[in-house]
Amino acid sequence: REVRIKSNLMSSSSSGPQTLEEVKYVASRIGPSRDRRDDGFDDVFASGSGDKNHPAAAESSSPRTYSSLAKRQENPDVVRKDQDSKLSEKEQARLEAEAQYREYLARARKADLKDLEKYQFIYTSGEDSKGRPIVVFVASHLPAENVDMDRVLLYIIRVLDPVVSLDYVLIYVHTNIAAANKPSYSWIRKAYGIFNRKYKKNMKNLFLVHPTWWVKALFFFARPFVSSKFYRKVNYVHYLMDMYEEELFVGKKVRIPDHVIKYDQMTNIKYYNEKFSAARRG
Repeated sequence: REVRIKSNLMSSSSSGPQTLEEVKYVASRIGPSRDRRDDGFDDVFASGSGDKNHPAAAESSSPRTYSSLAKRQENPDVVRKDQDSKLSEKEQARLEAEAQYREYLARARKADLKDLEKYQFIYTSGEDSKGRPIVVFVASHLPAENVDMDRVLLYIIRVLDPVVSLDYVLIYVHTNIAAANKPSYSWIRKAYGIFNRKYKKNMKNLFLVHPTWWVKALFFFARPFVSSKFYRKVNYVHYLMDMYEEELFVGKKVRIPDHVIKYDQMTNIKYYNEKFSAARRG
């Protein structure tokens, strides 16, 4: 075939190649021009026109980069944007929350929060029967109106971070809470979002002592933002004695403020009398 094309070119009286095959043959002998890529050459002639305005011709005359490595070197921002777009919204939210928690943890370790220790609104109190740390949060000790709640969040993180890496139990005491002790719903939602996965996963039990309609309403409206697994960990405690009789706390001394114990005894005196009487009869 090559011999035939060469013969036709030599015997032709014209001044140059006439057919596509002849053009390709001449081009292969001359070699590619320095301002044109091989992979665009055939497309120009395959279109049936040598017009420079043809899309294939325009594309072939422009420099191309086929190496993904070269693309990353030239456009790192574009590559990073493409990678970010591949992450799901849920994964992006998780990464943002982790970054925000690391920022708060760093601030909590550096900040001077000694003035908040005196309130004793959160502290650890020994271990349960399974050897898990017990964390007590006393809502009535929280000065929500008198202090910067962002600093309160830092203090909570400082207390809990060393504990929540492993399984733990949380006792939330809602006794005698006043309006001045109630944080805003937006703050509660923010705190829940900042507390990363280990806080929620490693908390094996949550005991809500003396819950009111406010607590129950809060948990009701929080349902869209809280997983079903979390709700299975919740235990409402209307009588302190019932909590102490839980298998987790048998023989354990959980430090509960005196005013909470007195409130429980006065409010539930009828229940306890009936319970003691039943125990004597039994």
